[in-house]
Amino acid sequence: MNLSWDVEPTATGYKIYQSVDLGQTWDQGLDVGNVIEVLYPDIPDTGIVMFRASAYNEHGEAIRYTAGVWYCGDCTPPETPSGFGIQ
Repeated sequence: MNLSWDVEPTATGYKIYQSVDLGQTWDQGLDVGNVIEVLYPDIPDTGIVMFRASAYNEHGEAIRYTAGVWYCGDCTPPETPSGFGIQ
C-alpha cells in the first residue's frame, strides 16, 4: 500500500506510525527518510488500520504530525483528511 503526505519544508525525515486499535496505541514507527511517499509493508488485512506521519528535523525532534488515514481491507474507510493519502 502506498502512503503519501504533504511536505514539511523544515523536515529532514519522516516516521510513519500504525495503530490497529483506533489510535489508542501506536507502534514504534517506521523511519522512511526524507520522502513524502512510501510503499508501507506488513499491513494487517483484517480490521481497521490507522496511519500517521511525523516530520522530524536534524535534532530528531518531531516538528509536525499529519492527520491519520484509515485502511480497512474490504470495507470503505472514512474520508481521508487532507494532507495524507492512501492508494
